[in-house]
Amino acid sequence: MAVELQEAVLIKHRVKKSRAEQIHKAYRQLVKVTLIEFKGRRVEHVKDGFLVSFSSITNAIGATVEIQTGLKKLSANLDIQLHIQIGISAGVPITENEDFFGETIQHARQLCEIAKAGQTLVSSSVKAYLRNDDVELLNNKETVKILNPAEDDFLEQLGKAAIDLWNDPEFTIEHFNTKMGLSKSQLYRKTVSLTALSPNDFIKEYRLKMSLKHLAESKGNVSEIAYDSGFSSPSYFSKCFQKRYGICPSEFLHSGDV
Repeated sequence: MAVELQEAVLIKHRVKKSRAEQIHKAYRQLVKVTLIEFKGRRVEHVKDGFLVSFSSITNAIGATVEIQTGLKKLSANLDIQLHIQIGISAGVPITENEDFFGETIQHARQLCEIAKAGQTLVSSSVKAYLRNDDVELLNNKETVKILNPAEDDFLEQLGKAAIDLWNDPEFTIEHFNTKMGLSKSQLYRKTVSLTALSPNDFIKEYRLKMSLKHLAESKGNVSEIAYDSGFSSPSYFSKCFQKRYGICPSEFLHSGDV
C-alpha cells in the first residue's frame, strides 16, 4: 500500500510555519498509529509519503478506511482541507537486504500517484484476496475504486506513457495515442472515465506535479525546471503553476523553506 498526503509541500505556504508543523506531525502520527493497529510494516517513509506492506488484504483495507476516516476528523479539528491518495496492490514482494521492490510495490506506488485527491485505487489483483466483509466495507466508501483488470491495465499503461512523455517539449496528443495504441476518442473516453482528466490535462497535471517536486528539491531555477518539465516557456509554466497551486513558482522556490 502506498499513501501520500496530497501537495504536502504546499501546506507551509498556506498557513503559518508553526501550524504547518502541527499539521504534518498530526498526519504522520495518524498514519503511524494506524499501521501499528493493523500490523503494517513501513517499507519506506519519505516525509509525508508511506510505502507499507501488510500480511493480509483485510488489514490493508482496515488501515485504508481508518486513515481516510481519521484524516476527515483531522481536517475538521485543524480547520484545513487535507487529502490523501492511496494505492493498493497485492502479490508477494521480494526482499533483498531488507529492502522491498518488485511489481507489487511499484504498482501500488503508481496507483497512488494517479489517484485523485482523497481517492483510493485498489488494483484488480486485490479482488482474489478480498473477503465479503472487505468488499462491503469498500463498496460503502465513495472515495474507493476497485479496478477491474481492463481498468487496471489501462492505468498501468497510462502511467508508463506519462513517465516516457511528460518532459518531452515536442509532446502532442498523437504521441500519446500512439504510445497507448488507442484512437484519439478511445484514449479520451477511457482517461476521462478513470481520472476525470482529458489526456492533455492528465499530462499537464503530471508535469506540474513533477515540477513541484523538483522545485521543492531545488533542482534548478524556474526556467530550467519549466523546460525540464516539458513546458514550452517559463512564462506559460508560471501561469499554469500559479493557477494550479495558488503560488508562483519563483515565490515557492525562493521562500527559503521548501
